[in-house]
Amino acid sequence: MKQGALTIPALDGYALPATVFEPLGAPVAAVIVSPATATPRGFYRAFCDYLAARGAVVVTYDYRGTFEAPDELRRSAARMRDWGTLDFPGIVDWAGACYPRLPLYAVGHSVGGHVLLMSDRSTRIERAFLVASQSGYWRFYRGLEAHRVYLFVKAIMPALTRLFGYFPGERVVFGTNLAPRVLYEWSRWCTSPGYFFDDPAMREVLAHASNMRGPVTMLGISDDPWATPRAIAALAPGFTSAPVTQTQIAPSDFGLGAVGHMGFFRAANAALWPLVERAFTLSSDKEYV
Repeated sequence: MKQGALTIPALDGYALPATVFEPLGAPVAAVIVSPATATPRGFYRAFCDYLAARGAVVVTYDYRGTFEAPDELRRSAARMRDWGTLDFPGIVDWAGACYPRLPLYAVGHSVGGHVLLMSDRSTRIERAFLVASQSGYWRFYRGLEAHRVYLFVKAIMPALTRLFGYFPGERVVFGTNLAPRVLYEWSRWCTSPGYFFDDPAMREVLAHASNMRGPVTMLGISDDPWATPRAIAALAPGFTSAPVTQTQIAPSDFGLGAVGHMGFFRAANAALWPLVERAFTLSSDKEYV
């Protein structure tokens, strides 16, 4: 596979760091991989290599308000909704311009599936595969994890954000740092029973949800305490125009140990990746590597 780093403009021109993975042979599809909250694009490298080896050109990227230096984050006006209204659509436009003859697919991890509901470009996505994408409302989480998450998103994360001027995710081993307005918006949604569907300011944004018309697969993993079946089911009706398939798997059925919310994309769990390959009907018959 060929791999290259570049920047791609969001709809407002904001430069988003991105990495493109290309097969050595002629590509059969283009795939956009949208990350989870506070998760850098490098986390998805092995998975992107896998798809490229099966004939897809793959692009993954970092959202605004996640990759900048602390001083820039303190000044940032980025909101979580901007990831869906500006960042993801910019990646769609770029992919469509560079690969106009290829079918365009989307893989979303956690909030990476939410962006499809916010984007006015989702009509261009022919198929989507969402991993652990769920309503973030804390009561949908499993067992004691629900109370831990509530304390974290309601009190600890906002307090740290006020103290540092941004959320110091790297200091507290919670992925990347986050711009303050990203964190505050996410905190508000996670403590609302309807998640972002309860936010009046999101009504116009979520009107774009009907743009997604291609088939959507929503995958849940049995040992994930966050994206529980109840949490996934609470997000699924947002796809008002798309046929949605909700699937729940157990890691043990694939000979795997713990997978949880983040593990699907780890190389150690590559036995799960053919689920995406089959959903997108990528070809394994040709030799691309």
